[in-house]
Amino acid sequence: MRTSMKRLVLSAVLAVFCMLSAQAQTVRYAFFSSERVWNALPQAQQARQKVEELRRQYADEAERAAQEFNEKYEDFLEGQRSFAPAIYKKRQMELQEMMDRNVAFRKECEQQLAQQQDSLMQKIAASIDAAVKAIGNERQYAFVLNADGNALPYTDPALCDDITELIIEKLKK
Repeated sequence: MRTSMKRLVLSAVLAVFCMLSAQAQTVRYAFFSSERVWNALPQAQQARQKVEELRRQYADEAERAAQEFNEKYEDFLEGQRSFAPAIYKKRQMELQEMMDRNVAFRKECEQQLAQQQDSLMQKIAASIDAAVKAIGNERQYAFVLNADGNALPYTDPALCDDITELIIEKLKK
């Protein structure tokens, strides 16, 4: 009786294993390279150009402000010996205020650049996510993986699809 019970349990385990194996074979999945998608999108290139142009504008203004500070500082150094104490103190405070404004301006520029970049890139990332979901639904994938960063060191081409080009095509429409 124990032998027949063992055979029954073993048969049940084998049947469950076979069912799970059959189901696992029907699961479809895909992968894509987000880096390739980003690099192929004109919107992403335009966004990077906008951010770079803004960065150049801020850098130019910061350079102009630094040059103005340097000129005032040189004037201060040249005349400091001849200044009355009240004028000396006033010019020193002006220089300090100018330096503080320049530091504050640089911080503000960094924040605005980051916000602009985040805003532009979030819109593009949302469109990429929507394209991935649409293709996943259309082709009935169980999941779609991002293959960048060596996250997928190996994929069997017979068992999965690379949908990078499909995403690029969908986003360029």
